[in-house]
Amino acid sequence: MIAKLAWKNLWFKPLNTVLSLVLLTASVAIISLLILLQEQFEKQFSSNIDGVDLVLGAQGSPLQLILSSVYHVDDPTGNINYKEAEVWMKHPFVETAIPLAFGDNYRGFKIVGTTPDYIKKYAATISQGKVFEKNFEVVIGSEIAKKLNIKIGDKFFGTHGSAEEGHVHEEYAYVVVGIASPTG
Repeated sequence: MIAKLAWKNLWFKPLNTVLSLVLLTASVAIISLLILLQEQFEKQFSSNIDGVDLVLGAQGSPLQLILSSVYHVDDPTGNINYKEAEVWMKHPFVETAIPLAFGDNYRGFKIVGTTPDYIKKYAATISQGKVFEKNFEVVIGSEIAKKLNIKIGDKFFGTHGSAEEGHVHEEYAYVVVGIASPTG
């Protein structure tokens, strides 16, 4: 009897039935999408932090230090003297240390001063060119190379800070010597 009444109600109010089905389908799709996004974020966040046991940095917020150094989603707390960091980098209990220096950008993309260990940390390979060996030689990511149409041998000048507009360091030209493979 209830099933028969429900069936008649479905046919008696077709607009309500269609709208209910559309809303139910949209709700299931949104929940499924959120679950997939959550899994992707968790996977990416845990892969970035894998192998990182300690982060040393300038005085400031520890959360900001982790977000800027490991996840690259915040402005850095500042740089510390390399000689002071080197003491910890050479400590016998430290297996690998990857120095990072932030502060400049090119067209809104961060310029990261580091060593080739950084490329290994993210399991990247050099798809074109070579790894940097000298100051102001750079390896750029494949996505940035595509977006900005940059090739091996191109030169560019960094802008101070993390904003696109600012003081351009015209006395120091960066030279692109390599393009990294996509890593996500």
